[in-house]
Amino acid sequence: MKRKKKYENKRRKTRYKNDGFYRAFRRREYVFIIGKIRKLVNEIPPPYKIREEGTRGRPPSNPRYILTAILIRALFSLSYDDTYCLLIILNSAGLLKMKKVPAATTIQGLVYKIPVSFIRRIISYISKILFGNKTVNIAGDSTGIGTMKYDRWLTLKTTGKRRDFIKLHGIISTDPGFPVFLSAKVTEGTRHDSPVFVSLLKGRSRKIKLGIVILDSGYLSRKNTDIIKMEGGIPIIKGKRNVRSRSKGSIAWKKMIKFQIENKEEFRELYARRNVIEGVFGAFKRRFTEMVKSKIMHNKKIEVLSRVLVWNIIAWAYNYPE
Repeated sequence: MKRKKKYENKRRKTRYKNDGFYRAFRRREYVFIIGKIRKLVNEIPPPYKIREEGTRGRPPSNPRYILTAILIRALFSLSYDDTYCLLIILNSAGLLKMKKVPAATTIQGLVYKIPVSFIRRIISYISKILFGNKTVNIAGDSTGIGTMKYDRWLTLKTTGKRRDFIKLHGIISTDPGFPVFLSAKVTEGTRHDSPVFVSLLKGRSRKIKLGIVILDSGYLSRKNTDIIKMEGGIPIIKGKRNVRSRSKGSIAWKKMIKFQIENKEEFRELYARRNVIEGVFGAFKRRFTEMVKSKIMHNKKIEVLSRVLVWNIIAWAYNYPE
């Protein structure tokens, strides 16, 4: 019993070595995160242009306020009406400093003006702040997120309705610490993972250098292997049973498959780091729910990508809580 207790105490000390810092962060978590949101929105250019002040017509809402409202909505997983109420409370407390809080209908009506590419750039911008010129090991995968729509699904035996879904594709850091999205993309649920990987890799910050890139067999192709090698990374893509090491012009492919066959134990140890992205997607859904409430595809993409952006902002606030 004494040996067991001693082992448990040792394990507890090793696991929770930053326990004091973590508890201190959780006590003021939302204050830090909202502060980072306000700082980010003021630093970056506005998501879209509006007409100049003094021109005819109703004064347009500040696009920075709209972006702030969307990020606050993603952080707390609220409706537009609840977001408006929370914005009034936060603004009166001095955490946002808005001249005029945009109405719920205004926020919802102006989501279409925010480009999807803009949110994707800000996601990579936060990762650049956190990593700079460091070499980062990454993993890639996708996960389904449900929508409010039901589609007809046909199988060999039955016909019925199932909830429609969209896919969140992402590449994240697998190094010890808070995993961060380097790039993310939202597609329809029927889109295959492999063709999307190229745009994910090109969507990351170019200052971040690639280390080991771990992917499952859904990304297995010579094209993806060559792109990882061209970007300076080491491809670790799990092969299928019938995979062959014939290069067909791809030297990186041949080296990768031979490494898997000849060094099985080392490959398993490296490939085990891919579990990080599975854990991130699980935590992502627990924090932001597994559903999106928007009905238009553009708004669905903005809603999911704003959650990814908030995830990176949380990591930013955790690493630099000032």
